[in-house]
Amino acid sequence: MQHVVIIGLPGAGKSSLINMLCPGANAQVSNNLETCTTRNRPYLCQLGNGQYTVHDTIGIPEGDNWMSGIPFLKRFAKPPEAMQYVRTLMNDGNLHLLVFCMSGLRCRFQKAAQSKKYLKFRAAVGSNVPVVVVVTGLEDMGSARRRWWTTNAQFLRNFDGGDEYHACITTIPGTTEYDSSCRDVQSLISGHLGLR
Repeated sequence: MQHVVIIGLPGAGKSSLINMLCPGANAQVSNNLETCTTRNRPYLCQLGNGQYTVHDTIGIPEGDNWMSGIPFLKRFAKPPEAMQYVRTLMNDGNLHLLVFCMSGLRCRFQKAAQSKKYLKFRAAVGSNVPVVVVVTGLEDMGSARRRWWTTNAQFLRNFDGGDEYHACITTIPGTTEYDSSCRDVQSLISGHLGLR
């Protein structure tokens, strides 16, 4: 069984992405910026002819206290729960793909926070685990959502990879781009897990 972990800031759309990938998961979602996921949780998903486990995680705090530059505080600070969860899965050999979920609507305002978190998780998993980015919240863009990445390139300098390492989507069922968004994310994940 392969394992995919979804990480990101609170309100980035991680649980909505879980519900898209795993119909029937009923992960709790919220329309505000507060976190609604209070514990890390695995869900069993079907993709093509294969199954995989996707893990919803508690939002990464926007503050950087856990990596404080003040040496005497640094040793007392705890890493965020999502980081501990990722490290545990990785140490057990149960981490095959890391999905960094970020809100396209909040990118300009949170570019520094999102970039720092992405780079920290990227460094934590090293070259052993692929990391991809899913940009959510692009409901109002219609089919132009796929161009979001190139349009916002100036804010994304620290995010690696080309088209095969990101998907720009909407996670709201019933919108015109929902089905194609679902296919884009499934293709992104299956391409990295080798599931077809």
